[in-house]
Amino acid sequence: MEQVFIPRPRGRGARLGTLKQVRSEMVRVYRQTQAGDIAPADGTKLTYMLKQIFDAIQVEQLETRLEALEQQAEK
Repeated sequence: MEQVFIPRPRGRGARLGTLKQVRSEMVRVYRQTQAGDIAPADGTKLTYMLKQIFDAIQVEQLETRLEALEQQAEK
């Protein structure tokens, strides 16, 4: 049986604003792939996109922390 990825309905997408939310979505994709609900190729693509979002959030958080440290050092 061919596996077909069924996206979430519009307007009901996962929230991906924090590292925890992105990680939770990665786990959801992993579990659906393991259960056979998502084709492995689709699961791989989705996980790759989620990893890019994860990395972007992480970099933003590090930049914010670095700026705060630099401001403290200037005082």
